[in-house]
Amino acid sequence: MNPYEMVVVLSAPACRRCVRRFSRLLADISGVAALRFDAPSDMVRIYGSACGHELAAALPRGAVRSYARRRRGSTGLALAAPLSPECHSE
Repeated sequence: MNPYEMVVVLSAPACRRCVRRFSRLLADISGVAALRFDAPSDMVRIYGSACGHELAAALPRGAVRSYARRRRGSTGLALAAPLSPECHSE
């Protein structure tokens, strides 16, 4: 199991229809094992080996405010700016 998760912060709250649409788009990306929407904080947690720039590119333009990779289970997030476009594979 990959010890990391990608956290994608959406630029605006997502309605139920958008959550379903975003879930389908993200699930189609190679390396996505599971995902979970956190509606109150406008975040999506993606588990697996997918790269952040691939995840952000799959969503509509302007939907992603930032994204970061972090160790699973950690509580701290540093989401001030998007990561560079390189893959951060293990």
